[in-house]
Amino acid sequence: MAFSSPSHFPRSISLHRGEQNGPTGPANQSPAFLQVGHFTIRVLGTPQCSTAPVTNKFVMTNREPGVIYFEVAHGGGYTSLMNKTSVSSMTRRDFVRLSATAAAAGWVGGCETEGSKKIPVGVQLYSVRRTCQKDFPGTLKAVAAIGYKGVEFAGYWNTSARDIRKMLDDDGLVACGTHTAYETVRGDELQKTIEFNHIIGNRFLIVPSMTARTKDDWKKRAGEFNEIAVKLKPENMRVGYHSHQGDFRKYDGEASWEIFGANTSPDVILQLDTANATEGGADALAELKKFPGRTRSIHIKAAGGGPEAVIGEDKLDWPAIFAWCESQGGTEWYVLEHESSAHELDAITRSYAALKKFGKV
Repeated sequence: MAFSSPSHFPRSISLHRGEQNGPTGPANQSPAFLQVGHFTIRVLGTPQCSTAPVTNKFVMTNREPGVIYFEVAHGGGYTSLMNKTSVSSMTRRDFVRLSATAAAAGWVGGCETEGSKKIPVGVQLYSVRRTCQKDFPGTLKAVAAIGYKGVEFAGYWNTSARDIRKMLDDDGLVACGTHTAYETVRGDELQKTIEFNHIIGNRFLIVPSMTARTKDDWKKRAGEFNEIAVKLKPENMRVGYHSHQGDFRKYDGEASWEIFGANTSPDVILQLDTANATEGGADALAELKKFPGRTRSIHIKAAGGGPEAVIGEDKLDWPAIFAWCESQGGTEWYVLEHESSAHELDAITRSYAALKKFGKV
């Protein structure tokens, strides 16, 4: 029997926490997510950590239409169950299955032991842009088969948001970001962008490039992004900016990247591209260290090894970069990008193997 409204769900359910090996990021990096069939379990709060065995009680609350939230009674975090079609189609069996899966994954009621979690790795689809142009659905399946957990978009290949979400769900992928034009996060366009990204399940709206002529212009851009961040906060979304070579041009001795970063709030993501920073004359690691906690998403891209080089075959200090991201960067996603290969799927496959050698996947 399906529940016709949230009020027909069980009022509570008690579950024992499983082993601490779920797919989430560190406890201070929320939300986390887990795809189960047609539903997404999304942790919107930060539960307190506990190493003692506990029983977790989910108490249903009706915070907004179409989204069912369950409060982790002892932890103070929230888990939402979101049906990609309609909440009313969720059966009692679905409810129990989702709840049990969350507990077994070890997300509810605590945090994993130190060092046991990994930052998930996604791929920027610009890396496989020609392949996507030929066969977008097939490319997503290939990305999932390699082992990547998420994809960051750089265009949608004339595909609707609902069709994209279905493909992601079917392939076990999540949207870990999108590169969306500056104009799409301004004025009336922002609401359209929010609605599209809610459907595909994406939280990170990253502007890939923009121009400004003076230091004051960059400060004005920063102020605008601060205002956008405020508007996105109730949507559980963040706006961010992605670095290119030109962002390290100096204005009175200060790079535009630094001007923008220093004048934006912590809610604005600074998505450093390691190769672009290096090619712009900057030290990628030094740039990361200037803004602790701001690198919620980072483009990990080889620099200095030639067009076919992958991570570890280049000149960057990857152990140091990874260590920073995992300790002080606030990083929630590693986004692999390889944009210079003549053999796109091969390049991201070799990149994944390289990340495995570094212990990142």
